[in-house]
Amino acid sequence: MASSTVPRVKPPALQPGDTVGIVAPASNIKRELVEKGSEALRQLGYKPFYFESILEQEIYFAGSAERRARELGEMFARDEVRGILCARGGYGANYLLENQSATVATHEGVPLYVELPASVELIVQHTDPGLQGDRSTGGTKPATLETGAEIQVPLFVTTGEKVKVDTRDGRYLGRVSS
Repeated sequence: MASSTVPRVKPPALQPGDTVGIVAPASNIKRELVEKGSEALRQLGYKPFYFESILEQEIYFAGSAERRARELGEMFARDEVRGILCARGGYGANYLLENQSATVATHEGVPLYVELPASVELIVQHTDPGLQGDRSTGGTKPATLETGAEIQVPLFVTTGEKVKVDTRDGRYLGRVSS
């Protein structure tokens, strides 16, 4: 695990004209968002580069694990790529809040992954009222959480309530009493 005495490794600053690789090592990304981000990088003077395969989708991931890992490795191997940006966070990023604790696993000072708690408590930012007798959706309805993530909740859950969510699969676990 990371120690507070591990020195940070700071790469050289990017310069105008540098190539910035864009990868999607976790969640999938829509083409229009990649293009919008690429345009923002161009306006800053950088040359964005990405493989078309980052637009693949497998469940909620950006393609297979093998493809995502290979693509990230290829970006690191390309001499012209001076910086690498992730197009999106991982699935668990939907449940991160400022100042929330998380475990960062490292090896020789290099971060390997971030592990969130198994569940988090979040406020329902918006959900439509549930209609009694509506069972066509299995007794659930969509709810948008304070982080922007959308999950399925029982019909009785209302906007403003705090709910417990499984960070591994986005499953509703229950209401939280205040």
